[in-house]
Amino acid sequence: GADGFSLLLRNLSLDKGRIEYQDSMTSARFSLSDLNVTTRVYLSQERFTTSIRSARIRISTPAYPEISGNVRATVEYDQGRIHMEVAELSTADATITVSGDAGLSQESLLDLKLTGRSGPQTIGRFLDVLKLVKKKDSRFEVQALVRGKLSDPVVEGNLKISAIPVREYVLQKGALSFSYRDKSFTIAGTQWKLTKGGSNLFIDSIDAALGYSRGGLDIRR
Repeated sequence: GADGFSLLLRNLSLDKGRIEYQDSMTSARFSLSDLNVTTRVYLSQERFTTSIRSARIRISTPAYPEISGNVRATVEYDQGRIHMEVAELSTADATITVSGDAGLSQESLLDLKLTGRSGPQTIGRFLDVLKLVKKKDSRFEVQALVRGKLSDPVVEGNLKISAIPVREYVLQKGALSFSYRDKSFTIAGTQWKLTKGGSNLFIDSIDAALGYSRGGLDIRR
């Protein structure tokens, strides 16, 4: 067979570990606690794998509600490429997951999938910041695919929302698709229903295209 070898340097395991970071400029805080992680390093191949079996995360900033929840992830680094089998952040009623492949250079190809959902508890905390009335049945779901290059990504996805306050109205249900390509962002949606007291307002369609350059924002339609 071909000459060569694969050296497994060691397994590194950490149980009940803790990582903390504080930004003195913004007073933002980040911490991982109860961290259970295993890392394998393959020295000769510039490769390592990391599995975060469980951890508690807390992120706090003065301007926004604190985020706390559970983290799990399985990630592999192989000669400049990162493969995420899964990376998940979950709270009491919200979950965000990322999976797929990405590189570290500007010309690296991307192939990532993002999914997220949230219920009234998490949404309500942000509505408090915006001084909007909370709704017990607020929901949102989002899915997105990220492709292209790190320097010029292409994003396509869809969003579903329900029972979200919009000024004096409540958006009872709405769905839209969105995309980002060549520094242009487009959105499209149909059949949005808003209510105010006993009155209903129906929006048949939403269609917009925005472009961005160094000269500023360009509203194309």
